[in-house]
Amino acid sequence: MSFTYIGSFQVHGGDADTLWKIGSGDAALLYLFLRKNDRMPSEGEAEEAGMPPEALARAKKALLDAKLIVRAPSAAKETAPLYETKEITEGITRDEGFAHVVHEAERLAGRPLSPSDLQTLYSIHAWRGLPPEVLTLMLHFLHKDFERRFGRKPTMKNIGVEAEYWEKAGVFTAEAAQAHIKKLEKLRSELTRTLIACGIRGREPSATEKNYAQGWIQMGFAPDAVALAYDKTVTQKGQWSWPYCHKILDTWHKMGLHTVEEINRSAPGPQRRQQYAERGGKRPLSPPGETERAAMEKARKYLEDNADGDGA
Repeated sequence: MSFTYIGSFQVHGGDADTLWKIGSGDAALLYLFLRKNDRMPSEGEAEEAGMPPEALARAKKALLDAKLIVRAPSAAKETAPLYETKEITEGITRDEGFAHVVHEAERLAGRPLSPSDLQTLYSIHAWRGLPPEVLTLMLHFLHKDFERRFGRKPTMKNIGVEAEYWEKAGVFTAEAAQAHIKKLEKLRSELTRTLIACGIRGREPSATEKNYAQGWIQMGFAPDAVALAYDKTVTQKGQWSWPYCHKILDTWHKMGLHTVEEINRSAPGPQRRQQYAERGGKRPLSPPGETERAAMEKARKYLEDNADGDGA
């Protein structure tokens, strides 16, 4: 398949079937413009074609998602354009939906938006393509989320970062926004409880802390299991250590142990620990019970699954 370079994009040679499946007139119009002019249209040109900035952003994303255009390998990371104050003011005046977003943002923040705030908010709308109804839902969700988790309001920088995630997730309708919020509320509730199990509350976690906690959630560990690993880490190390706790949880994960009940069931009971101590550290002679046999079987299966074939 051949490609035609268009600025920082490559365009696949004629794919009318894909355009038809996209079902977007704006995407088809943008594709035709790209083929004819070898560049992206300016916002003014798009407006003349009846395509406001947010529609242009959605059309561009639709073509990228459908692989009708792809970023050229040498393309630099895109940065939001700087809009002039006059342009933003005109946008508020002519776009009733965006004017409502500005009003809601100021009401939630409890103060007028600064020129920098308006620049970020307008960029989210005009450049990232989030329509007013989606922006409004995102603002309400973020304020509620930050108040609950950190006891403060989100900054405009927080809002800009969140908007980037929503754009990448393809959240461009009110219905998609509501589904996305429901998913985020579940994930963030689990994340908050997991971080509390590690002694973190009342502050935003660092990127490393967040990555560890999210990884453990993805492994299938509930907060109480993480709390157990936390306790073992502090008891064995004498201090908290994210890598050491991860090592404990990773070992349990590889053995198929994810709940506190499973983990406790796999550990030797007090009677067998006493027998072990009485024999000076030697293995007890009494036969294993049902719990121990189950744990041994899990360990045997884990070793089989992870065998490197040295003994073959």
